[in-house]
Amino acid sequence: MKTCIKCKKSYLLSNFRKDKHRKDGLQDYCKGCRGAMDKKLRDKGKKYLKKNFMTMEPSGRNMLHSGYMIVRFKNAYMLEHRFIMARHLGRWLESWEQIHHKNRDTGDNRIENLLLVSESLHDESSHHKGVITNLRKKIKELEEKIKILNLSKHH
Repeated sequence: MKTCIKCKKSYLLSNFRKDKHRKDGLQDYCKGCRGAMDKKLRDKGKKYLKKNFMTMEPSGRNMLHSGYMIVRFKNAYMLEHRFIMARHLGRWLESWEQIHHKNRDTGDNRIENLLLVSESLHDESSHHKGVITNLRKKIKELEEKIKILNLSKHH
């Protein structure tokens, strides 16, 4: 059992996020309190970004495990491709608007590689591209089999 320093309630250790820098290997806040604090910070950061994004410059960029790039500002983070498209359009993007990477390289955030689409169109487009990729693989496999069959006929 461990007590959260914010709400002062005792919880099982599984109710605390890991933190390798702490002596016990766990954060001091329970998951509920930490989540509420994180949400408050994200909301504050979103308001700041929304108000100032046309004039501000990122102070850094990092790659997420998913391959997407994020840009860091004074007190907020944003996906780089959304930032670039918003700047290009001169307006903040709506939450339902998606940015599609034309060449499917999530690290390539050049404006000519980005396409603004609706969420449903993006999902459909990604699905179709996946189907097309699988069909191309099958065609290659079949072409290889045909080559092998043609070679065996001649021998």
